[in-house]
Amino acid sequence: MIYCDVSPSEPLSQGDILDECPLLFWQASGTGEQMEPVTRPVRVVVLTQACDLAQLKANRILVACVHSARELVERNVLQGRVIRDQIRTHRVYGWYFLPGGPALSESIVLAPGTLPGPPRLGHQEADDAVGPSTTTGVVDKPGSARCW
Repeated sequence: MIYCDVSPSEPLSQGDILDECPLLFWQASGTGEQMEPVTRPVRVVVLTQACDLAQLKANRILVACVHSARELVERNVLQGRVIRDQIRTHRVYGWYFLPGGPALSESIVLAPGTLPGPPRLGHQEADDAVGPSTTTGVVDKPGSARCW
C-alpha cells in the first residue's frame, strides 16, 4: 500500500500529506496595485527533513501544495499526455507525480523554486492558469498535533 492513514497523535514526518492546511498567500487587490494576504486551506505535502522533525530541530515546516492531476487537466493547465509522458516519467525538473490511492487521486507536486506552470508557459501565464496554490509555504509547527 502506497498511502496509509496516520493517527493525528503520531509525530509529523517528511512526506506526510495534510488536508485543509491553512496557508498564507499574497494576491493582488482589486486595483492590482497592492498585494493583500489571503489564507486558504489546501492539501500539502511535508518537505522538511524527517530527522529534523524527529529531533525537534524544526520550528517551522516547509510544505508544498498537492494538485489533483485531473483538475489541472480539466482547467487546461496541463494536457493528459504531458502528465503521462513527461511528469510520470520524471522528465520535467521539479514536478513530482503522486500515484492515486484509496484516499488520494493522481496528484502533482511542484518543488520549491520551480516555475509554477507547464514548461511552455511564462510566469504570468502560469500564475493565471494554476493560481497561487502552486507556491510552497511555511507552517508553524503545531506541537505534536497534525495541521489538519
